[in-house]
Amino acid sequence: MAIAGSYGGPVLNLCVGLGISFLFATSSTYPAPFPLVIDSSSVISIVFAVLILTSTMGFVTLNQYEMTPLLGYYLIGMYILYTLIQLSALFFEMT
Repeated sequence: MAIAGSYGGPVLNLCVGLGISFLFATSSTYPAPFPLVIDSSSVISIVFAVLILTSTMGFVTLNQYEMTPLLGYYLIGMYILYTLIQLSALFFEMT
């Protein structure tokens, strides 16, 4: 239950948060289309989200639905890698 909550909670927050934000943003420009700008930070976040979710699903399935410490180390490593890539992208955008 805790594992489902750790994945489901952020996904629900993202969907509701983006949904409400887009509702207000598009209502201010209605009937004109809302210009959605996708920057490098958004692309990095989407790529990492898809990569981490699919690799976790594959790892857990291959491990007969058992969570091992190796998965925890992998996820922490991916988080560190994601943070470093986001920071470097921000640094190179500023220069």
